[in-house]
Amino acid sequence: GATWLGVFGLPPLMVGWVAVALALAAWKARQAPEFSVLFGDERARVEICRSVWQKSDRRAAWALRRLLTDKSAEVRLVALEALSRKPAIDGILRPQVALLTDASEPELRARALEYLLHVPGAENETWLEKARRELADTAFRHTHPGLLSTTVSKSLEQDSNATLTWAWNLIRTDPELAR
Repeated sequence: GATWLGVFGLPPLMVGWVAVALALAAWKARQAPEFSVLFGDERARVEICRSVWQKSDRRAAWALRRLLTDKSAEVRLVALEALSRKPAIDGILRPQVALLTDASEPELRARALEYLLHVPGAENETWLEKARRELADTAFRHTHPGLLSTTVSKSLEQDSNATLTWAWNLIRTDPELAR
């Protein structure tokens, strides 16, 4: 019987070798991180985030661009951590991180703001104002002390009256901060 490879005029022995080569190529392609980014389940995408920062800048940027906009909040959070380990591609992906500051998940918003406040040359005033608005919520403030700490230190670097007013209002409305 004829096989689909026989249509190309390959002898039967060669058809077997070509089939084996195609099967190996398909298996090898499934091992590539790019395959998991596009077709992997949530667990596979989280695992890729944990190692993608070790890839070349081009491959890491390609993967993280997709992972930072993933439907899973856990994947986006781990992708943000991976990006913090790969500062060389920060400028390329800053727009994706900025979108995370509007995420519905508070942890993701806090981590994205914290990341953006640490990036040199970022629009710190914009991110400081957004962080201050988020931190106005007492529950949010208590569950994200890292963002509070970063916001206070970045605010003090600016040395403005607005910073003192903001800090005073926080302490006045939340006595626990004064302790």
